[in-house]
This record gives sequence, C-alpha cells and structure tokens, in this order.
Amino acid sequence: MRAGFNTAGKYVGVPDGGILHTINYDTIATSAKMYGPRVTLSLLGDGYIEAVSDQEFEKIAHEQAKASQGKVHGEVVYVTPVESAGGPKVVGRFGWKSQHATVLSASADALLHELGVPNRIFPGDLAASVKGGGSFYDAAADDSGELDKMVAFIRSTEPASPDPVRSATEGAKAGSKIFDRIGCSLCHVRTLKTAPPGTLVDGSGIVVSERLGNKKIHPYSDYLLHDIGTGDGIIQNVWPEDYAESTRNKFRTAPLWGLRFRLWMMHDGRSLTYHQAIMRHRGEALSTTLNYAHLSPAEKKELRQFLDSL
Repeated sequence: MRAGFNTAGKYVGVPDGGILHTINYDTIATSAKMYGPRVTLSLLGDGYIEAVSDQEFEKIAHEQAKASQGKVHGEVVYVTPVESAGGPKVVGRFGWKSQHATVLSASADALLHELGVPNRIFPGDLAASVKGGGSFYDAAADDSGELDKMVAFIRSTEPASPDPVRSATEGAKAGSKIFDRIGCSLCHVRTLKTAPPGTLVDGSGIVVSERLGNKKIHPYSDYLLHDIGTGDGIIQNVWPEDYAESTRNKFRTAPLWGLRFRLWMMHDGRSLTYHQAIMRHRGEALSTTLNYAHLSPAEKKELRQFLDSL
C-alpha cells in the first residue's frame, strides 16, 4: 500500500520508501491521509525492456500525441539510476509510475522497501539516508551479492508468450483487430524493438547482449504515464531530485503480456474482469472506452478471446 500526506500542496510519502505494510507500521504511517493499493508487477522479460533505448520511448510519446491530436499524451519520465548517481537522468520504465530506469534500481528499492532486505544500494532506511546526506551506493553494505544475483536472474527471464492454441482461433484473431480498431493499441503498444547488441544501456553501465539485442518484443505497453482517471494523488519517485508533481494522478500503461495468468487488473487490483478494467479507463482513454461500449456482444466476446490469448 502506497501511503503519504499532502503537505502544503505537495505529496510526502510515509517513511520506508512511501510503502505501508499491513503489519508493523509505525504511528506516522497510520496517520497518513492518502492511500493507494498496488498490485505486484511481473518481472518476466524485464531484461528486454531495459534494453529498449530512451529514444524509442520518446518517439512513441511524440507519435502518440500526433496520432490522437493531443488527446493521448503519454508522459516520458526521466529518473536517476542508482548506477550513475549524479549522472544524467534517463527514461524510467519500471514500476507503476516508471520511477526506475533499470532492473538494478527497481530490484534494490523493492528488496529494502517491500521485503525489508537491506542491500548494497539501499543499506538501510531511505529517509534516514536522505537526512544524513550520505551516499546511497554503499558497496560494503551487502557482502552476499544477493541483489546482483537477483538482477542477473531477472535479466535472464523470458516474458510469457501468447497461448499458441488460443491465439490461433478465429475469435482471437478477430478480437486482435478490434483491439486496434477501438484504440487500445495506441497506449498498449504491441511491439517494441531493443537496441542493437553492444549498445551501452543508458545509465546502467551494462552492454546489450546478443540475446537481448535487436529483438522485437510484444509487451503491449508504451511504458509511459497516462491520466485515465484512476489517479490517487501519490508520487512514487525514489529520489528527491526526481519528484515530479505531474505524475501524481498518472500510471504507467500496464503491459499485457501474460495477461491470461492474472486474477486482478489495474494498479490497485480492483478490476476482476476485462470489462471492469476497460470501463474504468477515462481521461485520456475515454474515446477508447466509448468505442468499446458501442461494440456488439459478439465483438466484446471476440475481444475477450484475444485478451485471453495473451
């Protein structure tokens, strides 16, 4: 649960990374005025997402706004990777607010603030580190190498592929066309391409491998932030210098690869069916929602068959 306060018009998260756990939280956390449930994100295939260039996301944002006459305008978020503290900001892509640019940044944050496991990036309380003015990057804080093993594992995973049987049905094929026709694919972008092998990934210090490079992947997301009317006023940037008030009511477009394995949808898990999730899309996505609402029952069924194949 993300939690915090609205102080003098600005969002301030509770201690320990702005995350409120269901047990053992302190009195400061219990007095929080703003709450936002969060569904845990899948990590499968994130190595490919890390290997997509910043320019690819910036291009999508530009083309998206142009194609929709400015009605849909995904926000590119620029954040500071922990690997290059003090260096240039790069495009965020991990987390519900795209608050992380690299797998290492996201993993280190999650280890401490979601699981309570200190590591070489976040050796202790984030708030205390900020107040103390010390360095976050403390190689001596973790001798086990647990974080780096986790990062290497995540980077080696493959995303869930579409179900070969379901995706081959006539209903799913028709639903795929409906998905494009009503405007879903404007934000749930079907295909991204990773950078060529040998490319230095912005901010991470790693080089795109032969396995990850020059690959077309199909995450069904633009990894940009959008206001679709479900905002909760909460900002999730990790570093104080990255705080962006413009993100308070926006969320990253949820990737749809592996959708058939999920029991709940949207950032808060409050949508249990595709219909519920789609009908909650307002704001930038209102025209798509209205297009969906005008589909015939048969067309909605075909759309569900397509989504069930992902």
